[in-house]
Amino acid sequence: MKKEKVNYLLQRTNRLIPKQLTVKRDLSFEFKLAAQLVLDQSIAGWNKAYFDREIDRAIEANNQARFNELLVYYRYYAWEY
Repeated sequence: MKKEKVNYLLQRTNRLIPKQLTVKRDLSFEFKLAAQLVLDQSIAGWNKAYFDREIDRAIEANNQARFNELLVYYRYYAWEY
């Protein structure tokens, strides 16, 4: 598995000798885990809001076929989250 790295470009501003230094550093496990958890949380929230909105629309439109279709997908979603 390829390691993820952060690249920095450090520049020293000297009028006579401009110098650039490239530095690479591994991302910490805690930072990657926190980012993944935040992303998962936001996706789960968006999916729940989407299902709630679509189910409400199906109920308001009295569309039982659409409601049953969404209910099948919502069961899989509820089982996962």
